[in-house]
Amino acid sequence: MLKMARRKVTSIGIDTAGEGLHLVQLSGHEAGSEALKLAFHPRPEHIESGTAAWQHWGVEALQSLVKQGGGHCKLARGVISASQMIVETVERAKLKDERFLETMVARMKPRIESDCTKQTLVIKDLPIDQTYTLVMATDREWVNRYLATYEKAGLEIEALYTWPEALNQCYCRFFGRRESDRKATVMLLDVRRDYTHAVICRHEKIFFARRLSVGGEALSNKKMLDRLTLEIGTCRRDFAMLYSDVLLERLVFLSGASVPNEVYMSIAKELEMTALVGDCLNAVAQTSFVTKQKEFNRTSGSWASAFGVCLM
Repeated sequence: MLKMARRKVTSIGIDTAGEGLHLVQLSGHEAGSEALKLAFHPRPEHIESGTAAWQHWGVEALQSLVKQGGGHCKLARGVISASQMIVETVERAKLKDERFLETMVARMKPRIESDCTKQTLVIKDLPIDQTYTLVMATDREWVNRYLATYEKAGLEIEALYTWPEALNQCYCRFFGRRESDRKATVMLLDVRRDYTHAVICRHEKIFFARRLSVGGEALSNKKMLDRLTLEIGTCRRDFAMLYSDVLLERLVFLSGASVPNEVYMSIAKELEMTALVGDCLNAVAQTSFVTKQKEFNRTSGSWASAFGVCLM
């Protein structure tokens, strides 16, 4: 009997933040893999992210997208939205300080309807060095809502990741594969509709992450573009205060063609930095399926987080 080799397909990567629901499944974990699923479902304007209506919409949207052709499994990986998290680079010793935990609880309370406590706070930390760690916190209620949404849609949830991890993996797998990239410290920028994610990393080591207040929808306004540039510059300055001996070499825009290229170049010129534009839809194999989806999908916002969790 002949045994046929099975393709090592990825789990389904899901991002329900921002513009809507992005869903991705690939034939492998590297650039050039074939897209087996590539779908977007816009979130209606009247539905606020994280609400019961959002959860109901998410179940229906996922069920619809999963039924579409392609794909080989129902294992799913999700990413927690920046609006439902606190992310901060802190001294490692603070993690044992009760006052620090109380501060995190106080900051989380406005982000969740239920009462956040030290018992419901979920903290993940990624040690950077002997002094600092990247702390990412959310409330257990958010985790439960994501799990319930995926399960009701008929998916088997494999893992939930944070947005800094998702963007970092998108960069490492697709756009940071050269030997020189492994040694370079870069700022990843993912411009979403209403906000922008910023992550500073050296390949898989994440130093710093922050959600910025300006998104792509506002960038036709020169004042808002200047504001985003200023916020990116503030990230660079705050990072330099933590790591004065580390050179930030370039910007990497992971939001691809969802934002006009001249916007990226304007930001890079103002900050006097070199820039790379990473387009996830160009990083996968250019099959007829991808080509057919491109024109629609380029108007659907950034795919970086969905690809990132898919590639974990």
